[in-house]
Amino acid sequence: MSASMFSACPGPTEMIQTRPASTCDLATESSGFNAFVATVPPTFARGPLSGVRLAVKDMIECRLRRPAYGLDQQTADLPDEDAPVLQRLLAAGAGIVGFAAMSALASEPTGLSGIRPFPQNPWNERRIPGGSSSGSAVAVAAGLADLALGSDTGGSVRIPAHCCGVVGYKPTFGLLPTAGCMPLAPSLDTIGFLARDAGLIQRALGALNIAAFGAMPARVAVAADLTLRASEASGAASKLVVAITRQLGAGVVERRIGDTLGALDAPVLTVLSAESAVTLEKYRNDPGLEPALALRLAKGAAVDPDALAKARADIATIALTHEKVLFGDAQVLIMPVMPVDTPEIATCTPGEPSFSARGLYALSAYTRFVNALGLPAIALPATLDRSGMPVAIQLVGRAGSDACLLTFAAALQQRLGRTAFIPPTMRTPS
Repeated sequence: MSASMFSACPGPTEMIQTRPASTCDLATESSGFNAFVATVPPTFARGPLSGVRLAVKDMIECRLRRPAYGLDQQTADLPDEDAPVLQRLLAAGAGIVGFAAMSALASEPTGLSGIRPFPQNPWNERRIPGGSSSGSAVAVAAGLADLALGSDTGGSVRIPAHCCGVVGYKPTFGLLPTAGCMPLAPSLDTIGFLARDAGLIQRALGALNIAAFGAMPARVAVAADLTLRASEASGAASKLVVAITRQLGAGVVERRIGDTLGALDAPVLTVLSAESAVTLEKYRNDPGLEPALALRLAKGAAVDPDALAKARADIATIALTHEKVLFGDAQVLIMPVMPVDTPEIATCTPGEPSFSARGLYALSAYTRFVNALGLPAIALPATLDRSGMPVAIQLVGRAGSDACLLTFAAALQQRLGRTAFIPPTMRTPS
């Protein structure tokens, strides 16, 4: 790639509601883009997040609702307590407004589901919302929530953030507790946030006593080879973000990381498949399960133990040198979230004439490696494609560099603006 490819180119209102919510307040959500499976009048305690409307992915334990995990039946017992991450957010003043819909068993990157109505993308109902944290992204994009909890095992926060034009943050592995959340592949699972504003995610982490404000990166890398392979819109987003990065005073270097992603791909898919088959074993013979998901779990159960051990060993070997390959002397890596623009639903629906298995696989092609290496990453809305759909850029940091990564994302967002990434139907007439 020539050096010229990346040349320069052109909070919620505070309030307190003292009436406590109870399970009798829960209502099935029949409107609102199918973002929620149930809603509840919010209660806001006094604290740094008071007034923040919170959407909770329906796989996170809450005393107000039995999780359904994207299926059509809830778990048998009402949880005795909220998941620790939810406890801390509520104690900081956030108030639950609803339980966000999700792909069945968090296993579908499109956000589509044959089990229950899937969330509709507020930008275009013919396009996928992304998954599996589909309802979380839709709720934020549609202005139904300020902050949403999601999960990310192979891109399930970042993909819907890209598709719906919101900020999606996947933390360093282990930074946020996953206790009380449905496990999928425990060595890859993370809990993350979605919001319109990176600054609100920083506030949320601060309320959890996690550092979210740090130094700006002095040097930033850009995945030049992956950008060339991605869609025209993703390439334009990379150029724009690189230009702004230079304006912010950081140096920019080009990296070529495609071989590393390629080497990680088979091992991480093996680990994801095998671990999810174990954690979801009780669902494998459920007659209500979608055939494609049932087949996926069966394939995972058939993974040979030696093959799984080799996959884990291969990931560990690559992890020894990944910083040098991905970052060089940079602190942050800029790259596309997806190599393709947000696809139409028909192209992601088996049986439809336009269905593309290759396109389905591509949705998480640039996100899975982040989970394999335990790195933090952010999907940040950067531009619109020719059809008017939002396009995000992915910012990847070194393990433990979440504060630096979020500070950089917030600075970029100040330059990129926020109003351009509100769906047209949600904008207030001028």
